[in-house]
Amino acid sequence: MTEYGAVMLAITELVVTVLVFLFAGRFLDSRYQAGSQFMTIGAISGFIIGVVRMTIRLKAVMNSK
Repeated sequence: MTEYGAVMLAITELVVTVLVFLFAGRFLDSRYQAGSQFMTIGAISGFIIGVVRMTIRLKAVMNSK
């Protein structure tokens, strides 16, 4: 895989992770009538997890070169 492909994969993984956590939080908000608390927590959690995974993936790509 080229460096460009690895970067695009990492960015796509970040976006998908944030969206999955965001929609999971939105589902929990509608299920428990919690306003937007779970959606906010989901978006922040997804962003943090996505950035950590992206950093690990990109470090692995840079170390393999």
